[in-house]
Amino acid sequence: MWVTAANHCGVHEGFADWRSLTTDRNGTASFVAPAYPLYVEAAYYKKTLTHGRTVLQLQHGERLDAGTDHVLQGVWDAPADRTFRLHVVRPDGRPAQATLLRDTDACMSLGIPVGSTDANGDIVARFAPEVVGSLTLLEDYRDYEQGDELTEEEVGRLFESGTLSVVWPRAK
Repeated sequence: MWVTAANHCGVHEGFADWRSLTTDRNGTASFVAPAYPLYVEAAYYKKTLTHGRTVLQLQHGERLDAGTDHVLQGVWDAPADRTFRLHVVRPDGRPAQATLLRDTDACMSLGIPVGSTDANGDIVARFAPEVVGSLTLLEDYRDYEQGDELTEEEVGRLFESGTLSVVWPRAK
């Protein structure tokens, strides 16, 4: 019995048939096993400080050192999605064509698309703000450039009021 690790993932090897445990109503799971390092595969959210605000980052498991008692703490239920509205115009006042992306922990990814502008430059997007570290507006027909992220002030206004108007792309 041992734990292997590849990047941020861990995998049990050498176990018999038990690989899934259910906690009791107090959140306690008990089992008998030799004291070896373990990898607990459980999706939960960990509170982190990002850009001066608390963000819930999705975790996919935890590697535990050998021992007899371990406590895993986290937010176990995903926060509820909310609706947000953005109005995006070009510097000349015409509606912009852009896609709103929220950050992701995936390697080599700009983010997860959560909405695109309509003919009026409006985006209606649903997501849980608690899991968003940053938001990026990617103008259609243009590659990503540094600075395409909404500022922390803009993100704060969007999360507080549910709406935001921006001129895009920004003047350089």
